[in-house]
Amino acid sequence: MQFLIRILCAISALVLATNLHAFTTLRLPYAQAHSSIKRVLFVGNSLTYVGNIPAVFSTLSSNNGHAVQADMLVQGGATLTDRLKDETLVRAMQTHHYDGIVIQERGGDLIGAFGESAQSDAEFALTSLASIAKNAGMKIFFLGSYQLNPGASRIIDQ
Repeated sequence: MQFLIRILCAISALVLATNLHAFTTLRLPYAQAHSSIKRVLFVGNSLTYVGNIPAVFSTLSSNNGHAVQADMLVQGGATLTDRLKDETLVRAMQTHHYDGIVIQERGGDLIGAFGESAQSDAEFALTSLASIAKNAGMKIFFLGSYQLNPGASRIIDQ
């Protein structure tokens, strides 16, 4: 199972890296005035920290000529609802300026794997966290962990 999680993390990091060009072409006044280094905050759980996706993202970015500092706000088994309720995202944003945020859901929440209530809570939390980040001028990326389309998995396996 951990091997699978690491593979998913590596694939997720590559997907994020493909979006790097769009992210690094941001023209945020704060970033221009203060530094060419972009700061990205990863919010999630073990799916983010087991494979250390923030470090992988920073390294891939650096190796491609883009200075990115990635921080993470993670906890094993955490949900987006947890992050909304404990306000750790707001506190992190008060401590540091972030140019972008990568929001990772608890695996299966948004496809109803833990029931309708968990799905509804996750949808609300995702929307709320994205709104908070958007209001702070952050570029928003969503890192989904599971999907319902078996055909997509078959394509990856080929």
